[in-house]
Amino acid sequence: MPSAPTSARLSAVRLSVNIPNFGDLPDRVGLGRMAREAEAAGADGLWLADHLLLVDDVMTGYPYTDDGIFPAPATFPFYESLASCAYLAAVTDRCRIGIGVLVLPQRNVIEVAKAAATVDRLSGGRFALGVGSGWNRLEMEALGYSFATRGHRTDDMLRVLRDCWGGAPGAYEGRSIAIRDRVRLFPTPAQPAGIPLLVGGMANVSLRRAATLGDGWMAIAAVESLDVEALRARVDRVRALRAENGNAPFELVLKLEAESASAFDLPDAIAQLAPLGLDEIVIDVPWSDGVDRACDVFAACSDAARRSV
Repeated sequence: MPSAPTSARLSAVRLSVNIPNFGDLPDRVGLGRMAREAEAAGADGLWLADHLLLVDDVMTGYPYTDDGIFPAPATFPFYESLASCAYLAAVTDRCRIGIGVLVLPQRNVIEVAKAAATVDRLSGGRFALGVGSGWNRLEMEALGYSFATRGHRTDDMLRVLRDCWGGAPGAYEGRSIAIRDRVRLFPTPAQPAGIPLLVGGMANVSLRRAATLGDGWMAIAAVESLDVEALRARVDRVRALRAENGNAPFELVLKLEAESASAFDLPDAIAQLAPLGLDEIVIDVPWSDGVDRACDVFAACSDAARRSV
């Protein structure tokens, strides 16, 4: 759905939950249990993260630490995101299920199109695909793809995915990928317009990619360092870029991360973010503190979202 101006917003922002498909929580708490509890608590969506592998070396370029070094060991467990989405579809009935974000240029575009269409069919049209160009050079190169050309590859793949979801993509010769003629990919997604493509990232190139090639933008912020005015500037920028490319529906989704100790700050942060007119906020609830604590935090955030209308 398109983003409404603040003055025109008639309902609360959609409030969704990150379901950790990494670390010990998928085994200790259970992906299915977290998903079911979040849906029962009223979550609008369930979002997962993505890595295919880690490398037993110093992984640099990580955007969320001061030194840029990935803070977990190479043995850190990471459940595959598309397979995990199919599982969440089977254990839930209502929530939208998404990846925030899939590292697109380190995968084969036909395989992504097929797997995503399958998840969308199995979920009854509840799937959304967040995508990004990636930060982990070692991971991407280990998978056989060039890190230097990941931006061009991401652009090519975004152009091809929608064509694939029509079932009969035309031949394509891009800067980094090629699709032969007479390829057929069925079944197509359950959603008639195809699976929503939300482009993630805070850099200008990501905003432009979202506005020109995506159905929405997936921003990211942390409660501990939340700068609402800086985020407002990014929102205004992506809206202006989208306006230059027409008035097609466009979603604004924010992943709002929080350490367990900062979870009590989430409701206030949601109230501060209300004037931005976001369509959806995806929050980190403290699953590591137990399901009851996580659901209590979600309930407080849901109240804050309703009060923000």
